[in-house]
This record gives sequence, structure tokens and C-alpha cells, in this order.
Amino acid sequence: WTRNECVEENIAISMNFSRRMLVLLPVLPWAN
Repeated sequence: WTRNECVEENIAISMNFSRRMLVLLPVLPWAN
């Protein structure tokens, strides 16, 4: 892996994570 690929991979992972969090956010108040 070059350093650039590592950075792109991290960006992709954090994008997926934030997208998942955005999906979960409206659900959280109901979970309580």
C-alpha cells in the first residue's frame, strides 16, 4: 500500500461510518 491509498481507504471508511450514523440518528430517540 502506498500512503495515498491508505488515506483514501480511511476516507472511504469514515464516509461509510458517518453515513451509517446519519441513518441511525433519527432512530436513536425511539430506542430510548
